[in-house]
Amino acid sequence: MPGRYHPLIKYGVVLAMKLVVTADLHLSESEPERLEIFRWLLNQVIEENADGLLIGGDVFDSNHDFRVLKGEFLSTLKDLRTYFPIVTVPGNHDSGLTSRTFLGERTSILDDRNEKVTLSAEGQKVIITGRGYHPGENEEGNLRDVPEAPPTGTTSIFLTHGSLIDPEREYIFKGIDRQDEENEHLIFRRDFDDLNYDCVILGHWHGSSHFQGEKTDFLYPGSLLPTSKSELGEKFYWVLTLSDGGKFEFNRKPITADSSWYYRKESLFALPNYGKETPDRLHELLNEVPGDPRCYLIVEIRGFVSSKDELELKEKLDKVKNNFEGDFNDIQLDWNLVATEGFDEPLVSNFIKKIEELDKSDVNPGSFLSSNESRYLSIFRSLINDEFDEIKRRILEGSLQVFSDRLD
Repeated sequence: MPGRYHPLIKYGVVLAMKLVVTADLHLSESEPERLEIFRWLLNQVIEENADGLLIGGDVFDSNHDFRVLKGEFLSTLKDLRTYFPIVTVPGNHDSGLTSRTFLGERTSILDDRNEKVTLSAEGQKVIITGRGYHPGENEEGNLRDVPEAPPTGTTSIFLTHGSLIDPEREYIFKGIDRQDEENEHLIFRRDFDDLNYDCVILGHWHGSSHFQGEKTDFLYPGSLLPTSKSELGEKFYWVLTLSDGGKFEFNRKPITADSSWYYRKESLFALPNYGKETPDRLHELLNEVPGDPRCYLIVEIRGFVSSKDELELKEKLDKVKNNFEGDFNDIQLDWNLVATEGFDEPLVSNFIKKIEELDKSDVNPGSFLSSNESRYLSIFRSLINDEFDEIKRRILEGSLQVFSDRLD
């Protein structure tokens, strides 16, 4: 039957169990491309010959979107003949989902009932326990009512939605320093020390990262599409392959659907009296960024320019941008310029003047090299002779970056 899942057999050997993992689909009535990319992902599960799809919560962008899109969600599963199981948990956006919610005959929603789902394939077994998003839980011990993982010898996964906290190591958040929803349903790494799960899969943070603990692997698969410009970089899904020893191998794969897209951000600093160089530097920057029709490229133009030169500079940079627009989904220039007439700080004005007046004859490398470093004298002389203007520009840029940050 076309599209139906079949285990992959190669040279007479059945391969290991495979699971496709994602999170934070945020299916929305106002963004139909999200459902298109979910449909693409279901096809990837089939092409991977995977044995199941795990979703770390926020399947829908809101409880309203769930009610509106439920029929289309079920039709998508039916149209693609998705015979593999799907396991998810309620997120903060679709907290109305419960284990009683119907999202297909092979879809399981794990809430607070400590129910388990067992996936079996290729002679292997994985037991999945889940817990949905819990607002207001922001202390260690939130998982005190979560059952321990099954006995040693059975591979186990804990599926949840929240912010992973570990003050001792570089996981996602080292501590609680926010006053927003990231302070809700905190997942403390230490709480898993005695639970003995092989893998913890989380949604809520939209980045894509895998952290190896001493006993447990922690995986944020990330979202399929960004929800804001702060989410930078390409998006991925993950394939987990179960080895003979009961451990997972983690492989990250890019989202390449036709309707997929992502943000990338670069920056360019404009210097006083260096306006003629800035278009060339933008051209150089855009040449260095790999073209990708899925990429929304944001270039922040910061720095200093006189009011009389600002319009001319913007026109020149727009012309450079237009030459590269075919290489990207879109290029956006974000302007954050400061008028040089606004320099009422004598220290800054004098500093700029002194740097610009510098001549290579003013610099004697021998004056800052010790006797045992004299072998570098010729290198420094050639560097100053060949690159002096670039060195001045970089000194100015670095210094004025600091000044500009103070003005923000």
